[in-house]
Amino acid sequence: MSFRSEIVKRCHSRSIAGVACEYELPYTTVERRLYTHTPEQLIEEQAKHICVDKFAFMNITLL
Repeated sequence: MSFRSEIVKRCHSRSIAGVACEYELPYTTVERRLYTHTPEQLIEEQAKHICVDKFAFMNITLL
């Protein structure tokens, strides 16, 4: 596993600031690694259900 992948993996269970502190890297470096690496891992799926919260439902009914 590459160093970049390890940083991204750590960010899934911890904050970006926590990972940056652990590896003694600038926050912006860890943030950049996360946001440039994450789109490569995305999987597109078909939505089966849509959740609408009470606030959104109330605004829809007012239209």
